[in-house]
Amino acid sequence: MKIAELKQKSPVELAKLLSECRARIDDLRFLLRQKKVKNVKEQARLKKDVARILTLHNIPDLVSKETKSGMTTS
Repeated sequence: MKIAELKQKSPVELAKLLSECRARIDDLRFLLRQKKVKNVKEQARLKKDVARILTLHNIPDLVSKETKSGMTTS
């Protein structure tokens, strides 16, 4: 999923999507060991999606920390 699509979702939708991705990663882990998965790149794609969702979740925290400490990024 692209970052632009994720930015349009609400925090509740992102949390739901995050839990679905993590559950699918767990399922894939077992299916890969049993050699029942044809698309082996799906797990890597899901891990990247989880990272993107968590990044979007943490952006407001990073902005507030910068304003409190008075740091600016150039």
